[in-house]
Order: sequence, then C-alpha cells, then structure tokens
Amino acid sequence: SGEIIVTARRREEKLQSVPVSVAAFSAAALKRSTVQTIADLRTITPGLTFSSEGGKDNTAVTLRGIGQIPTGEVTPGVVTYFANVPLASLGSNVPTYDIANVQVLKGPQGTLFGRNTLGGAMLIAPQAPTNEFGGYVEGTYGNFDYKTIEGALNVPIVKDVLAIRVAGQIRRRDPMTYAINGGNGFNNVHQDSARVSVLFTPTDWLKNTTVVDYFKAKEYGSGYYL
Repeated sequence: SGEIIVTARRREEKLQSVPVSVAAFSAAALKRSTVQTIADLRTITPGLTFSSEGGKDNTAVTLRGIGQIPTGEVTPGVVTYFANVPLASLGSNVPTYDIANVQVLKGPQGTLFGRNTLGGAMLIAPQAPTNEFGGYVEGTYGNFDYKTIEGALNVPIVKDVLAIRVAGQIRRRDPMTYAINGGNGFNNVHQDSARVSVLFTPTDWLKNTTVVDYFKAKEYGSGYYL
C-alpha cells in the first residue's frame, strides 16, 4: 500500500511521522463511504459529530466532546479549513466533490491553526491542477428524485508552468419529510457548486495555487426523522 501524506503541521509529511491524532481520507475513501458533504464525515470519523441551526448547511462541529452551542454567532471549538482558508460555521457544509483528501485533526491545534481549534480542525483539500490534460464527468440518480451531476476538466496552459482546473457540481432532491399542513416539506437538496483552481510554478522553488470556490444552497428547513 502507498504512503499517506498529510499536512497536519502545515507541510507535507508521512502520516506515521506526525505526532498528532489524524484521521485521513483520500478521494476514493470518501466516494466509497458515500460522503457527499462535510457533515457526512461523522459517519466515518470516530468522535466527530455535527449539529445545525436554521438548516443543514449551517454546521456546528463537535470533536472529542468539544465544540459550540449551535445558537447564534458563537466561538467555535473546531474549525474547518477549505484550501487552507478557515470557514465560518454559517454555510460551511460544502459538498465534497473533486476533493484530493480530508484530514481530521483531533485535539488542540492552536499552534498552527488558531486559538479556536481547542477541539481540533478539519482540513479539506480540493484537487489541485496538474500538468496533464484530463477530467471526468459522472452522474447519480436515486430515490426522492435525487439527481447529481459533477465533473472536472484539467488543462495545462504552459507546460510545467501554468495549469488550470475547472470543476462543478449540481445536486437536486425532493423533500424527504413532507409537511402535513400542505407546505413544501423538509430536507430537500438544491445546491450549485463551482470551482476554478490555477497552479503557477514559475521556478523550481516557487509554487502558487489560487482557488476560487462558489457554493449556493436554496433549500427548505431541516426536519427530524428516524
């Protein structure tokens, strides 16, 4: 089996060499476990739980029992980083499409990831551009008229210097919980996502990756169900 490379200490290292409790998942592992959004990580990560306020896209993360009360703009105990940028809890349950890896760091991470990571941190790394032309397109259909289409295209502009990767996803699903008063129901899915990544490597010792990410959810409220 291949080595697992993580960035728990802000640089690429072998998982065996990092003195931090890390749960690392590759893109293949996420797909195998049907992880479609960040909140789905709770199904494969021991000690990780999610709650939400005002909708499932506003997450409050708890790791090893440390988190936040999911009410209002309060200080989090676990911070989610997407492409090395910390996300606010509001609207942070982003889809996990075209992802390189996910790392869940357990325990205080204040030295490298800020004082609000008392419980830990989650690092979401999108797939970076490469110097090879390629891409993929895939779709899914399921019950409740669930439909998903996603894809990515990687294009090298200047060989070994400049490359761009464009990815996107559309998700739709009818409400899973119906309102008895004739309303719209609850727990539907209506999400649009897009991402553009640019890799610039002018020299052997300098590399810059710029990521522009777009996510929009227009959904009904969340309802409790068994």
